[in-house]
Amino acid sequence: SIIIGAALFAMFFGAGNMIFPPYLGLESGEWWFSGFLGYYVADIGLAILTIIAQINHNSFYNVLQPLGKRVANILMFAIVMCLGPLISIPRTCATTFELSVSPLLPRADVIAFSIIFFAVTLFLSLNESKVVDVVGKVLTPVLILGLLFLIVKGVLSPISNLLDVKKIMNPIGSGIKAGDQSMDGLGATVFGVLVINSTLQRGHTDLKSKRAVTLGASIIAGLCLFVIYLGLTYLGATASTFFDMHTSRADLLIGIIGGLLPGKIGLAFFGVIAGLACLTTSIALTSSSAKYLQKL
Repeated sequence: SIIIGAALFAMFFGAGNMIFPPYLGLESGEWWFSGFLGYYVADIGLAILTIIAQINHNSFYNVLQPLGKRVANILMFAIVMCLGPLISIPRTCATTFELSVSPLLPRADVIAFSIIFFAVTLFLSLNESKVVDVVGKVLTPVLILGLLFLIVKGVLSPISNLLDVKKIMNPIGSGIKAGDQSMDGLGATVFGVLVINSTLQRGHTDLKSKRAVTLGASIIAGLCLFVIYLGLTYLGATASTFFDMHTSRADLLIGIIGGLLPGKIGLAFFGVIAGLACLTTSIALTSSSAKYLQKL
């Protein structure tokens, strides 16, 4: 449960998850916690329910069966295409370039970087049986420690005070909208493939055992994401004095990091964290999308 839960955390925590919570905090000001709750329920709450539904029915395709075979095939294919080659996988590369490479190397070539990024993704995705182990045991601990360091520093030494004015009318509604835009609810439909396979490879073949392991992994991933999202939303709220609503999500995040860790060292440190967050999601999406298409 710990290893699968750590891998699940890294799969969910990708491109959108780094940029949506701080901006939500910026919008909400002193009401940042309300926005965070809306985001968390719409994002991880729905995602965990999706994975549990898959375990109960052995695949998300079976969950869709009451709609009819043809509709289930069309809907599942559309979900995988959006999460795979059409939207989410390209977004992981674009976000990595925007957050990790451009601030340090303004003249870097995006095409060359994309080739390198997806070559690494392919290399780490080819051996599907090791994806969960590589992500859960190696990449996730580095990612979590780096994020916690930034959050703790931002809590102990905030870059500004919280504004007692919210820049939006409904923080909870904005949080729900941002949680939906992160696409983790859809992502869980394909991540569940890796979770189920990993559970089976560890000898948990009966339904009761699979449920227990998966539920434990979901709780671990959910708790880790709760802490990270909470911290990132708060960091965004502390930046509401310096940034307005015209600031892009990426620029806001880079600005917060620059305030906490001035200079090139801060940008390099954050670049590694952002790159790991997006790479782990890219690996998971590539592996799980390929597994579904192969089965189809």
